Amino acid sequence: VLGADFVTSHDAQTGKEVWRFGTLNPNHEAYWRSIASATYSDGVVFAPYARGGSLTAIKVGGSGDVTDSHMLWQVNGISSDCATPVANNGKVYSGTDRGQLACVDVESGEIDWQIDVEKSGKRYKSSLTLAGNLIYWPREDGTVFVVDVSGEPKVVGKSIMEESVVASPVLVDGLVIIRTLDGLYCMGK
Repeated sequence: VLGADFVTSHDAQTGKEVWRFGTLNPNHEAYWRSIASATYSDGVVFAPYARGGSLTAIKVGGSGDVTDSHMLWQVNGISSDCATPVANNGKVYSGTDRGQLACVDVESGEIDWQIDVEKSGKRYKSSLTLAGNLIYWPREDGTVFVVDVSGEPKVVGKSIMEESVVASPVLVDGLVIIRTLDGLYCMGK
């Protein structure tokens, strides 16, 4: 569970805290809330925090306070206050509120690439959704971008929903479902 100051792991049967990772708010800032959620892949939890300032990789396991022993890496300036990153095949993809998308190598913490999807006065608040090699990422003005991350990253699609989108896309049977301010849309072949 990602909170304003900690990431915690809990026993699924009892709800009891198993381990805790701190230092997400070392200066005890007020209003240091977290909207984005942590992401898990292959034994690693990815925690976006600091109001979009940082992305930290935490090795799963242990008990008690694992702050000093389980941090794999931290990368600054690539995460979002709202959007949850996605991870797959040894890569984690994270986007900023302003539309910068980054790919980080899970093992090393090195940034493989970074692109500007499309700059705008509007923010990217929806979480990234990964389908195969495609990332679907709506902007709050209703523009939904499709980014191919299979090689050199590039925007390969763009749909205009004509109303606000802050919800995250959902994938069902090869279809993309998107909730707008006043409607629900399904896109697919």
